[in-house]
Amino acid sequence: MPLPNFLANRSFALTAHVMHGIPTTDLHSGMRGYRSSLIRAFAFDGEGDAIPIDTLLWPTKCGYNVVEIPIEYQERVGFSKLRKMAGTIWTFIRLAKTLRVGTRRPDSYDVRDDS
Repeated sequence: MPLPNFLANRSFALTAHVMHGIPTTDLHSGMRGYRSSLIRAFAFDGEGDAIPIDTLLWPTKCGYNVVEIPIEYQERVGFSKLRKMAGTIWTFIRLAKTLRVGTRRPDSYDVRDDS
């Protein structure tokens, strides 16, 4: 991973940990798996870069168990869509907006008990 990207990624992860108490190494990872009931329990935005951040922070802040399993980094094939400055500013704004998250929607149900 190019050094500027690595440093930005680590600073995002550190900020998520400091602001939200969520230990992660990759805030923007798209390599995640979820139960469909968890996805239905939240009204995720779905626009732009919000999904990776929201789908990590919202469930964790609402008491769901989230486990990070490290994967080996592979260099991207093709061109990156990364918008360095705009993406960095947007990420910090999104982390701040997520401070108010912490309660489930009234129509959601507890997915921790659906076995």
